[in-house]
Amino acid sequence: MKTKANIRLDRWLAEHSNLSRSEAKAAVRAKRVKVDCHLAISASQKVDSEAVILVDNELVAIRVPQYVMLHKPLGVICATIDGLHQTVIDLLPPAFKTLHPVGRLDKETTGLVILTDDGQWSHRVAHPKYNCEKRYLVTTKWPIPEATIERLLAGVVLRDDPTPVAAKSIDRLADNQLMITISEGRYHQVRRMIAACENRVMQLHRTNIGSLELDISEGEWRQLTPEEVSSLA
Repeated sequence: MKTKANIRLDRWLAEHSNLSRSEAKAAVRAKRVKVDCHLAISASQKVDSEAVILVDNELVAIRVPQYVMLHKPLGVICATIDGLHQTVIDLLPPAFKTLHPVGRLDKETTGLVILTDDGQWSHRVAHPKYNCEKRYLVTTKWPIPEATIERLLAGVVLRDDPTPVAAKSIDRLADNQLMITISEGRYHQVRRMIAACENRVMQLHRTNIGSLELDISEGEWRQLTPEEVSSLA
């Protein structure tokens, strides 16, 4: 038995073919699309996961979503294309060129980046309301007093942002080095939290996203296991 129809045809085509949604709508209007041997009625009609869909009488194969862990080096940017700098996509094989980073690390931050072509999963992992915790190794310019740790845990006000933000947990590793866990994802959040406490981040390295821990060397990548994918969203 087929699963319940649950996705618009134009969206399905945008996800599984080389057509954009506008191109998919145009193809349906031009009677170039068939669903289960019948001409598509509308770009908004719902299709199910077992539907057989053809464009110009050629079968559109269902794409299997990809999920990749990457250890981002210093100086690499979290973008798909950039004319000046090396991107995280540049570090992957050609088969993964359609992926996008889930959330961002700035150019000067190293560590764990996830890439995928699964838009809904990416949204759940990256969106602050889902509280997917991120863990960072932070090295500061000056020693960090206990009072600063207490402030970070209680909540600090960031520049140009009136809503206080707090660290979820903090472990001291050295006089100027902390392991900080956050559950939000504001712009440059860790750097700005440290700046709010009159200190400066010299090195920033992400080690964890949720239960996923970085376990590969700098510049390397690997695919996530199904269990890891399920654990994040």
